[in-house]
Amino acid sequence: MQKYSSFTFFFFLTFVEPASTSFAEANALLKWKANFINHNSSILKSWNLETKNSTNFSSYPKTSSSPCNWIGVYCIDGSVNRLNVTNASIHAFFYEFPFSSFPSLSYIDLSINHLFGTIPPQIGKLSKLVYLDLSTNQFTGTVPTKIGKLSKLNNLDLSNNQFTSQIPTALSGLTSLRTLYLHTNQLFGLISPELGKLTSLQDLKLSTNDLTGQIPTSLSGLTSLRTLYLHTNQLSGPIPPELGKLTSLQNLELSTNNLTGQIPTSLSGLTSLRTLYLDTNQLFGPIPPELGKLTSLQNLTNNLTGQTPTSLSGSNSYFIECIN
Repeated sequence: MQKYSSFTFFFFLTFVEPASTSFAEANALLKWKANFINHNSSILKSWNLETKNSTNFSSYPKTSSSPCNWIGVYCIDGSVNRLNVTNASIHAFFYEFPFSSFPSLSYIDLSINHLFGTIPPQIGKLSKLVYLDLSTNQFTGTVPTKIGKLSKLNNLDLSNNQFTSQIPTALSGLTSLRTLYLHTNQLFGLISPELGKLTSLQDLKLSTNDLTGQIPTSLSGLTSLRTLYLHTNQLSGPIPPELGKLTSLQNLELSTNNLTGQIPTSLSGLTSLRTLYLDTNQLFGPIPPELGKLTSLQNLTNNLTGQTPTSLSGSNSYFIECIN
């Protein structure tokens, strides 16, 4: 009899635990929602926990009440796993988000809202996070170094905000990262050579900032890179010949900087390249005829003078714009 009672008790615990977890996470989301400046979002109307006493968040929920049924909230085994609330007219401070309440959270997309203030260091507690998109908001301050602790992160998008800091070298620890979008902010300083350690990276966009210094040659180690956008900064020095090693590269945009020197002939090794934008720099010298090997090239812009080499005309199916 004693053995049967012990089994029953264990079964009861494993049965109620997911419901208890789900209610605690719902509670945390509602407390965050209570701090929103704008409560008129139609998407967030589903964020409503029915309880026996609707004025008391600590009341035990009815069986039908679960954040897993809310718009933009997705669960695995009764625990919140994904939060996808993009373009929901959320006006709120992000530092009030209850990071420690979501140990299973792997996906956050809060893009195209009105989140403002700084990103708090507590974001580093989301150890299972794979996807983080906070783009097109009104964040200010620094890109937090604690993001570098999110070792499982595949996608990081902080673009179209108002960050004013250097790119933290701690991001070099995100070795699973495939996309890194930091463009259209007010980031300054050098591009850290440490970013060359992100060997899984496929898309890197650092354009439209205030970055200075030279393009690190270590970026040539990003052999999986398909897109490299560094345009509209204040980068100087020559175009590194080592970039010619990025044989998977399809889009290279270096325009609107202070780059000097000649176009390196090694870029002819970028046989997958479709767009090459080099205009509005201080480049000089002829266009290398070796670029005629780029048979996939569709768009090339530069501001070099002189005649276009015959290797870049005729059979190739790209458009060349020479801006004198």
